[in-house]
Amino acid sequence: MKLLYIALWVVGFAANLHGQGTLFFANRLSSNSWARIYDCEVQPLSGTNYFAQLFAGPVGSLESQLLPVDVPVPFRTGVAAGAWQARELAIPFLTPGEPAVLQVRVWDNRGGTIKTSAAAASSGGFFLKSTVFNSLPLGGGDPPVEAQRIVGNKDPSSNLKSFDCSGDLPPVRIAGAPAVSGARLQIDFEVATTSLDRTFELRRARTLQGPWSADSSVTRQTVSTNHAYWKFRFSTTADGRSLWFYLLSSR
Repeated sequence: MKLLYIALWVVGFAANLHGQGTLFFANRLSSNSWARIYDCEVQPLSGTNYFAQLFAGPVGSLESQLLPVDVPVPFRTGVAAGAWQARELAIPFLTPGEPAVLQVRVWDNRGGTIKTSAAAASSGGFFLKSTVFNSLPLGGGDPPVEAQRIVGNKDPSSNLKSFDCSGDLPPVRIAGAPAVSGARLQIDFEVATTSLDRTFELRRARTLQGPWSADSSVTRQTVSTNHAYWKFRFSTTADGRSLWFYLLSSR
């Protein structure tokens, strides 16, 4: 009788899984198809000290309404740094064929002692979250449909995008052409913001694909401010300037 009871429970559990939407939780499908995740020095997250976790909800959900799915997973190392360990997830509160609102949250787990994103956010340590995006219809069902992915989809709006500490910038415009003064290259930006504690940083890379790094030769000056725009002047060493790409980021 005990064996029969266990067998019936397993059958019931499997049937329950068929009613849950499934998703392939991976930000790396190949070396050419992935959304790499970086730290504040624009280095890819690497190793088990970093966790990633999926948060989800039905279409129309606000970010504050998204719920964690399954357990956090660690990041990979080496050439796969910036990608977490992939796994297929069942989302118990969403059904097969139903699209979802998704977000990925990552954090430094401090040797495994910080186990949730909420604890990471309140600890003051390294914590990041992606923009919110919509998935394609979830997999699962009976007969089961293959789980959808969060990268490599034809619809760009259904793909996770790479993210780091730069955050979302407010509207920015270049105020005039860059100028060379002595051995310095000067670039003026006007930023639509009234936030007094916003910090901007100029990064550079040899190619548009990065990796982006902070330019140690950069100085920043607040030129002017009004209710609509702040004007910042960045000055950087001018040697080899034609070989660099510049990125304005916000923390």
